[in-house]
Amino acid sequence: NADGLAGYRVADVSALTEDEYEITFNWLNEEVSFNLENKSTNTTLLDSHAMPEDIYSNDIPITEGFKVVLVDLPPGVDGWNIPNGTRRFTWAGGASGFGWEGFNGAIGWGSPNWAFAGGPPGIPAGEILDVLLKLAHSTDTGDLTPPIFDTSHENVSFAYRYGRNFSSPAQQPQFEPFIVNTAGLGYDYQDFTKSVPLSAWDMEADPPRRLALGFLENNQPRSGAGGGGMVDGVWWPPPSSAGNNVAGSGPQEWLWIFNADYSETPDPSYQVEAISNPLPIMYWLTVARRGSGVSFEDGDEFLIIANHVFYTADAYQFQTDASSFEGESGIPKSHTLSQNYPNPFNPETTIKYQLLFTSDVKIVIYDLLGQELFRLERFAQQPGEHLVRWNGRNMQGSELSSGIYFYRLQAGDFVQTKKMVLLK
Repeated sequence: NADGLAGYRVADVSALTEDEYEITFNWLNEEVSFNLENKSTNTTLLDSHAMPEDIYSNDIPITEGFKVVLVDLPPGVDGWNIPNGTRRFTWAGGASGFGWEGFNGAIGWGSPNWAFAGGPPGIPAGEILDVLLKLAHSTDTGDLTPPIFDTSHENVSFAYRYGRNFSSPAQQPQFEPFIVNTAGLGYDYQDFTKSVPLSAWDMEADPPRRLALGFLENNQPRSGAGGGGMVDGVWWPPPSSAGNNVAGSGPQEWLWIFNADYSETPDPSYQVEAISNPLPIMYWLTVARRGSGVSFEDGDEFLIIANHVFYTADAYQFQTDASSFEGESGIPKSHTLSQNYPNPFNPETTIKYQLLFTSDVKIVIYDLLGQELFRLERFAQQPGEHLVRWNGRNMQGSELSSGIYFYRLQAGDFVQTKKMVLLK
C-alpha cells in the first residue's frame, strides 16, 4: 500500500493467480493479529495470525505463491509540515532542531502516551491520525497577561478545561478565580467555557473532520525565563519573550487533541477526571510560540503527520499477477529515491522513496542557486515505501514560480538528489 505498511513478497511465481486479496486486522486484549482472505474465491487463507516480529520474519506461511509482508509501526509522529503561512510553533533546539520529547518548545512527547488507559472501546491506545492545526489571530500583550481570543472566529475552538493540582487555596493565587472543581484527584475537569486560538482537523477523513480539543492548566510554581506565575483560565503558550511553556519539571499548559468530533455542546463523557477515566486523546502537545512577541495569525497552518499503524477499520487490498511480475515485491533492496510524479507538475507533486532499514529521514527542496526552500523531517521511519506530497510552496507558505528545482533525500548516510520542474 502507499504507506509501505502492508504488501506481499513472492515465493513461487508459478503459483500466483490473478485473484484479489484483502488483509484486515483484529484487536484483542491490546494485541493485534491479521487475517488474509482471497476475495475472488471467498476463502480465508489466514485467520487471526500473529503479527511478525519484523518484515523478514519467517513465521508467516506462504499462501498461493506469496507471503504477506507487514510493518507494524509503533504509535507516534512521523513528521511535520507547514502547508500555509508562517511557522509560529517552535520545537526543541530552536531555529533548526525538532523533537517530540521534552517540554521546552517541543511539540508532543516521544513516549506512546497519546491515549489514557487504552482509550474507549474500539480505539487502541495511541491511535493518532494526520492532524492539521489552523491557527487564529489573538491579541497578545507580549507579557504574561492572557491574550484575547475572538470566539466568533471560525478557527477559535471551545475546549474542555482540566486542571492539575487544582485545590483550594491554590498553589498559585491567580488560579483561585478559575478553579471550579477542588477535588484534587489529579487532572480534574473544570468547564467548557474557555477557548483556544486554533482548530484541529482529521485530514484522513473525507471531507476533513473537525476535532474536539481539551487543555490542562498546571497549578504549580513556575520557574524559568520570564518569572512570575502562570496564565490562568486559557490555553496560552507564551512567546519566548514572556517565557517558555515550562513550569518546574512540567509544562504550564497542555493541549489535547481528541479523536472525537468537535461540537460547541460539551459531551458529558469528557467531563471527568482525566487520569483515571479513559479519554480518546490522540495528541498531547506542549508548545511555545516562536520568536519574541509572535502571535498566532489567521491562515497559518501546522500539519502533524502520524505513523499509520494497523487498526480494525483498516483493509488493504491487492491483486497478484504472474504475467507482469518481475522480481520480488514489498521489500526494498536499498534506500532508493524515485522520480517525482507528475513531472512537470502544477501545483502538487508526489515524491516516493523506499527504505531498507529504519532511518531518520530528511527531504530538502532547493532552487538552482542552492537556496533551501522546503524541509520535511521524519524520525525513526520504518522500512518500506513512503510518499511525500509537495504543493510547490516554500516554508513560509508562498507559491514558487515556474522553474527547475531539486529534491534531496537523506536517510542515515544515504543521500540522493533528483531534478523536477514546476510549470505554471
